[in-house]
Amino acid sequence: MRNAAHQLIFVIALLSSGSGCGGRQHTLSASMLGVDAAGVAFTTWDTEHQDALVASATSIADGQAKLGEYRAARAKIEAAFAVAYRALAAAALDKDSPMKAALDAVKALDEAIASLRGPLEPSPAPTKPPRPPGVDGVLVTPVPPVGLPSAPPPP
Repeated sequence: MRNAAHQLIFVIALLSSGSGCGGRQHTLSASMLGVDAAGVAFTTWDTEHQDALVASATSIADGQAKLGEYRAARAKIEAAFAVAYRALAAAALDKDSPMKAALDAVKALDEAIASLRGPLEPSPAPTKPPRPPGVDGVLVTPVPPVGLPSAPPPP
C-alpha cells in the first residue's frame, strides 16, 4: 500500500478540530480513527517490507541481520502508537487534559512512521483496462441477416 495513509492521522486531527459543544469529542474521535487507519496501513506496509527484506537477503545470517535491524527501528513505531493511544484516551477521559498533548502525540507518531518508511512514493496512476472490441465497449456479435441461411457448422 503505497499511499500517504500514515499522514491521514495528522490531517484528520487538524481538519476535525472544531469549536463549540462536541468539538473536542469530534476531534478525539477523528484522531482515533486516523490512528487506527495508520495502524492498518502500517501493518500492511510492515508485512510487505519484511517480506522484501527476506527476499533481498543473500544468506540466512544476512536476512536475520536485516530483520533484526529493522525490527529495532520498528519498536520505536510501536511505542509511538502506544503513546498516541494513551494520549487520546487521557484527553477523552479527562476534560482537563490538554488536547495539544494528544495532537502532539499523534503528530509524533506520524513523523516516526515517515522517518522509518522514508519519502513516500506516489501511487501509480490507475490504468484503464483495454476496451473490448465493439462500439463504446459493447461487444458486437455478427448476426446473419434474416432470411439467409447461416453457414453450416464446421465438421
